[in-house]
Amino acid sequence: NDLVARRTEAESGDVHLGWPVSIAAIDDPVTRGWLTALAPPDRRDNVPLEPAIVLLAAPCDNPHLGPARRAVRDAARTLAPADDAPRWVNGRLDDDAVDAVNIWLAAGDWRTRATWLESRSSTLTDLAPQVRVAAELSPDQPAVGELADLLDALVDGRTELSHLLVESNLQWATSQTVERWLATPTWTESHTMLAGEAATLQSPQARSVLQQAATIESSGVVARLHLAILDLTTTPGVDAADVFEWAANAAAAQQRVLEALDAGAVALIPQLLMVNPAAMGTAPHGWLLSWLGLSLSPEARAQLTAEHAITPTEVVLPALPELTGEVRAAARIHLTRFLHHASPADLPDTFTADADDLIAALQ
Repeated sequence: NDLVARRTEAESGDVHLGWPVSIAAIDDPVTRGWLTALAPPDRRDNVPLEPAIVLLAAPCDNPHLGPARRAVRDAARTLAPADDAPRWVNGRLDDDAVDAVNIWLAAGDWRTRATWLESRSSTLTDLAPQVRVAAELSPDQPAVGELADLLDALVDGRTELSHLLVESNLQWATSQTVERWLATPTWTESHTMLAGEAATLQSPQARSVLQQAATIESSGVVARLHLAILDLTTTPGVDAADVFEWAANAAAAQQRVLEALDAGAVALIPQLLMVNPAAMGTAPHGWLLSWLGLSLSPEARAQLTAEHAITPTEVVLPALPELTGEVRAAARIHLTRFLHHASPADLPDTFTADADDLIAALQ
């Protein structure tokens, strides 16, 4: 009776045929509350579902998006589909496609997924449209989107399964090697592993894996440190054994930064600071290294100015009265040598003024 009433209203032009009158049809209270909050205040008592669908059509990072799309699909399941609806609302999604997605999600590693792909090789292109529907319903499950992209590439002819499996197997093996390297418990073992698997760990694929890990909060610091190790160990004239000594020994890392200052080695200093951040907290020149980390990075300096309205020199000023005359003199000498030897084109626009301010403060 309710469907008949809505159809009658639709034919009179009062509502859009095929959709519930209100988001009250959505069972999930979290989704219902989120969509209600998105509506204008004067419409929150009766929010039509169709505008909710429009709100949910665009991708976003909101964790509610996936559950909300699934709840809207459930609410619209028994109604006549609208021709202009997004495919996640009423696109075909059979049990076979759902099972395929669940198998993909449950697979513990790429090898398991590759075996499954080979076993379904003759039906993958048929699955592609439905897996894309599942991906749009599950933006909170990135792995479903990865499967949809993979199947779309097969359908479009951008790749063949055999070629994809070879490339993906290589990428998976590289990822496993990188993970083992990041997990080595000592710098000695890390050095040994890099020496034994340099071809893999120094490859573009490994660098890509590390760059991705560097963006993840739980692995970012360690990944960035290992990227710096790769940069240094592939720098001409730098011995890998020295790099791992700097990583293990803050005093040794600090001394190497001072040598880089004297030589005007602009590009080397940020890598050294990344390899052992503890050097910036180590006496007697940790304060100077902290200043370098801020003044040589336009991004860090801009953030410092935006958030605190101070310069790198103003950050370290409180430490200066505690320095001995010898340390102050040494810092002035290191900075003066750096300004003499470094190429101005390699320095941030603000660096020379920052350095002049610090040298003056050290007088």
